Amino acid sequence: ALWQVDCEAGSVPGASEGFDGVLTLTHVHHQYISGLRWLPGGRQLATASYDSSVRVLDVPTATFLDLSPGIREEMDVSAMEVVTDPAASYSPSVLYLGDSDGFLEVVDARAGVALRTGAAIHDKRVNTLHLC
Repeated sequence: ALWQVDCEAGSVPGASEGFDGVLTLTHVHHQYISGLRWLPGGRQLATASYDSSVRVLDVPTATFLDLSPGIREEMDVSAMEVVTDPAASYSPSVLYLGDSDGFLEVVDARAGVALRTGAAIHDKRVNTLHLC
């Protein structure tokens, strides 16, 4: 769960009426969450899971955008890196996803299609991805 400590009900701009500042991530993913990344601006949080899903939480509205289309169904996402396009209001542009079999998948989040699938980058699980 995420908690905005200084929140009073109804005080978060853009939040639904009665929002108390607590966001729960249960029932969003069906397996363990393997990656969390704050997007520029601090209003959105990208989440990845071993259930082959990637979602973006818009914190002020407490809504999720599903970015899973384009990801192989059998892919256990064990690592995630998100590249954003500042011209696109900080929405994720490209997802780099590592899996438990050592493969890398690159997904165009805007179109929901894989740009590159099944590139073996390690002989074991990919635990961390970081682009600079």
